[in-house]
Amino acid sequence: MAIFSNRNSSPQNPAPADAAADKSRAPAGLVPSAEDLRRRARHRLIGSAVLVVAAVILFPLVFDAEPRTVSPTIPIVMDDKVDVVAAGSPAARVDVQKSLADNEEIVADAGSAQAAQPAADDAASRGDEAAQRAEQEKAAAEAEKEAEARRKADEEQAARQAEADRKAAEKRAADKKAQERRLAEQKAAEKRAADKKAAEEKAAEARLAQQKAAEERAAQQKAAREAEAEKQRALAEQKAREAEQRKLAEQKAREEAQKTAEKPAVTYDFPEKGRFVVQVGAFVEDARVAETRRKLSAAGISNFTQKVKIGGKEVTRVRMGPFTTRKEMERVAAKVKALGLPVSMYSY
Repeated sequence: MAIFSNRNSSPQNPAPADAAADKSRAPAGLVPSAEDLRRRARHRLIGSAVLVVAAVILFPLVFDAEPRTVSPTIPIVMDDKVDVVAAGSPAARVDVQKSLADNEEIVADAGSAQAAQPAADDAASRGDEAAQRAEQEKAAAEAEKEAEARRKADEEQAARQAEADRKAAEKRAADKKAQERRLAEQKAAEKRAADKKAAEEKAAEARLAQQKAAEERAAQQKAAREAEAEKQRALAEQKAREAEQRKLAEQKAREEAQKTAEKPAVTYDFPEKGRFVVQVGAFVEDARVAETRRKLSAAGISNFTQKVKIGGKEVTRVRMGPFTTRKEMERVAAKVKALGLPVSMYSY
């Protein structure tokens, strides 16, 4: 009965491992997992085995009509010198009749046999109860051991699952970080490529601008050279014309001087003192004015110019003076004549 009461009370007071298993199964919902089903099947198998063992032990005790006779355990005190023979061995199998003397016989004591019968039954009952308790304790120990094993297995499974979850989380974090790093590297590469392209375009624009500026400078230099060449040609032509004009003027001056020399000398009636000037000529062209003044300056004769209008045209007079004496005027006039230039003298 103790077995049945223990089995019936087990659902009310589940083992710690079962309670832990139930707690671990609680969050899973209404549908149990395969591990829970296997655990429940093991529990049922253990319970069935315990019931079968209890039935095998108890049914013969309940339904046995005659109690079994169990020989009481009698302690035997033996001398140290007597050899101990193990029970059941061939040496222990001794015929009782042979162990008696000639005048001895075996007499059965009915009273002692009747008195020993209840003691034997009690001993048998106690032995059966001890066996039952041993079986129960053994079954309980095995159940506890199996529950402990299940608890350890559940803890190991939970630890493995937690480790797997941790590794998965670390892997996801590492993958996310690697993806972010790849994205950052890709963006950096795109930015470098864009910067490089922009720099190349800017460099190309700078080269184009430099080339255009160089072409413009070359064109300007070419235009400047052409303008300078044109200017030099114009200057050369002007110089040639001036040289030709000077040549013609000199030739004309020589002709006029020759004509003047051939004419009789003209005497001027000037006072000895007064205000006198010597005039070389009145010229329309500036080139002739410059050439005449150059000759006079080269001879050391001071001169000046005076612009006047004659006949509606502006002419430039080249004169020397003024002088305060006639003698000084005539001396300068003689020097001008020596240069081959015409001379006119005036008094104010």
